Amino acid sequence: MFKYAFLLLGMLWGCTTAVQQDLAYHRIEGRTMGTTYNITYATPTPLNWKNNIDSLLVDINNSVSNYIDSSFVSRVNRNEIEVISSDTHFLTNLMTSLEVHRHSEGYFDPTVMPLVNYWGFGYEKKVAVTYVDSIEVTRRRNYVGMDKIVFDTLNGEIYIRKDTAVNIDFGGIAKGYGVDQICQFLEKKGCANYMVEIGGEVRAKGKNTSGQAWRIGISTPKPEALPTDFQNVINLDNIAMASSGNYRNYYTVGEKMYGHEINPFTGYPEMNELLGVSVLAPSCILADGYATAFMVMGMERSKALMEKISGIDVALYYSDNEGNIQAYMTPGFKASLLR
Repeated sequence: MFKYAFLLLGMLWGCTTAVQQDLAYHRIEGRTMGTTYNITYATPTPLNWKNNIDSLLVDINNSVSNYIDSSFVSRVNRNEIEVISSDTHFLTNLMTSLEVHRHSEGYFDPTVMPLVNYWGFGYEKKVAVTYVDSIEVTRRRNYVGMDKIVFDTLNGEIYIRKDTAVNIDFGGIAKGYGVDQICQFLEKKGCANYMVEIGGEVRAKGKNTSGQAWRIGISTPKPEALPTDFQNVINLDNIAMASSGNYRNYYTVGEKMYGHEINPFTGYPEMNELLGVSVLAPSCILADGYATAFMVMGMERSKALMEKISGIDVALYYSDNEGNIQAYMTPGFKASLLR
């Protein structure tokens, strides 16, 4: 799932380490999960935990990445593994996927990968669909749905049973999970001021180098927008944010536009009135999952869901009749805006 670009405001990006209030701020960056990560954290003395964090991210990828043939999830998908309770990363992603799936009435579906692959946005060869084979879409839809998976518990272990054509995909929440795991690592090290971002998913706590709350820019949800064009800027403190939109990860065939958000009920890319969604939540994995769900659900269903779920705040971006970007926001999201 494509995430908005973002920018940290007020940070000294030209320096590896900056000092604020007797703390050394250290910045590390790298690549993971097919994207980049950026992390800034404060310690009394400069400490570089890049190797530790890279090792953690490798462990997570080896558990939940569909792009790694030997990963735990890939082996589960091939029915090589039945007992799934031994892998904490896999199990946490699965349980959270089930939670968001249930609350979103199935619009977030971790089994949608056969359709994602068909439309050219998955781990298979990325080829634009120039001719839509409705029969093939229907065939793949037959393997989508959490009802296609059976879970059993025996002697304290959790077993999984499914057809090999049913594929579990954590692409809608894995980056958020990675953010949360790095935050937990930093917390255990005693960090009270940090910002962690993977591919646009971000969670922050405490203050930045200027002694202010971390400021995150939400990109303007238009294909022609520059990376430095922001629709809003938000303060993040002890909270996570994830955003989603079809406006960059898409392709066109003739006059038809195909985005990467796939509707599990229709089998087709979902292109509705929403331009983008941003979600605030206590954990990044939940923010990530609900951002995906809202984009697929569309405006009215998303509004209804927002009223039912406690602990999250949402901004739904859409275009009015004049082509201007408007936003429907929960009160909590409005209260977090810097501008």
